[in-house]
Amino acid sequence: MSGVRQTSIESYKLTQPILGKKQTEMHEFFLQHPTIKFTDKNLAYNLKWTINTVTPRRGELLNMGLIEEAGVIFDHATKRPVTTWRLKR
Repeated sequence: MSGVRQTSIESYKLTQPILGKKQTEMHEFFLQHPTIKFTDKNLAYNLKWTINTVTPRRGELLNMGLIEEAGVIFDHATKRPVTTWRLKR
């Protein structure tokens, strides 16, 4: 018998946070782009959400330890520094 035992898989699933629909959608987006850094504005554009939907969901994923801060870049449109986010390594 090779691979991971079913009981190990079930135990793993029990330790993972339960995500809501929007949290899952955002987390899956990060999983699809594991090496890319995104601003909240980038996330809003790519997910086709309003910024007011993005920031709380991003904050929740951050608090769950699923994503992390990836640095700060300068946003030329707003002329301000903005934080970038990526999938937690």
